[in-house]
Amino acid sequence: MICRNETAICSEITVKRMEMIRIADVYGMTAEKTIRCSQELDGLINEYLQLQYHSDFLLSKFESYDFNTEVNA
Repeated sequence: MICRNETAICSEITVKRMEMIRIADVYGMTAEKTIRCSQELDGLINEYLQLQYHSDFLLSKFESYDFNTEVNA
C-alpha cells in the first residue's frame, strides 16, 4: 500500500469531487458512473480521515511521553 500525505489526499479529493460534479451534470445524480465516482470519493475521504486519526494518535502519544525519565540500561 502506498502511503500518501494529507496534502496529496486533499488534492485528490478536490479533483475527484469536481469530477463527480461534472459526471452528475452530464449523466444525472443516480447514474452508475456518478455513483461509482461518489464511492471513489468516499474512499479517498475515508483514507484521509484514517491518516488524520493515526497522525493525531501518534502525536498524542509523543506529547504524553515523559522525556525526563531516566532509562536504566
